[in-house]
Amino acid sequence: MLDVVETLTLALDGHRFPRHAHEHWSIAVIDRGGGSFRCSGAGHRFTSGSVTVLHPSEAHDGAAGPAGIRYRSFTVPEAMIKDMLGASGTPSFGNRVLQDDTAYTRLSRAHCALNGNHPDPWVDEIIVDALDHLFGAHASGGRGQASNGHPSVVAAVGRYVDERLDSPITLADLAAHLELSPAMLLRRFRAEAGMAPYEYVVSRRVDVARGLLACGVPIADVAVRVGFADQSHLTRHFKRVVGVTPGYYLRHPAVSRSFKTG
Repeated sequence: MLDVVETLTLALDGHRFPRHAHEHWSIAVIDRGGGSFRCSGAGHRFTSGSVTVLHPSEAHDGAAGPAGIRYRSFTVPEAMIKDMLGASGTPSFGNRVLQDDTAYTRLSRAHCALNGNHPDPWVDEIIVDALDHLFGAHASGGRGQASNGHPSVVAAVGRYVDERLDSPITLADLAAHLELSPAMLLRRFRAEAGMAPYEYVVSRRVDVARGLLACGVPIADVAVRVGFADQSHLTRHFKRVVGVTPGYYLRHPAVSRSFKTG
């Protein structure tokens, strides 16, 4: 199965991230400085040398510390993790900030490999080795269902949004699609994701915008394709969620690398 890992390097000074979520696993190695974030009802602090992990669609916010922060991140599709680990469900991390020198070193090597010119088979081996250690040493369990036993509302909303990314989407649209009342959808979505559906939709649009910009698509075209009203609308949300403007991101694109997991 062919999957894609996206890498990104950012250095930020005093930036505060609003509450948002990413479709895939979001993993980062902290190279300099530190900061904090909140997710799943708990606060977390990270420093240089630590590794942070966020589950797919997990609501979080955060802020760089007084000295700023430099970090390198990975966006890893859930399907790739399932294939790599041979798991039917999604593993779960009890700790979102890890002090693990081996994980930091292997993930750092993987980031360098993905941004370099290594032959594909070696890149595959390096990234799988890093992720296998990270998940094998720190993750357990699965998250295929919402905690109340209902099918995942977040997953259903995600599929709906992806199919209509360039169109306006309202709470009423989502509720009608899931055959729930708007109030019930709002309660269940917040209980499962820790954020409102609107915040999730904006996060998903920004995630897709990142990928298009990394491929060199002009900003104005990206705004239309991901459902923002115009370029300024995209820029406002993109800067809040990512920490830099689309223009900066276009000049310093993330590096995406496709590879096979088996």
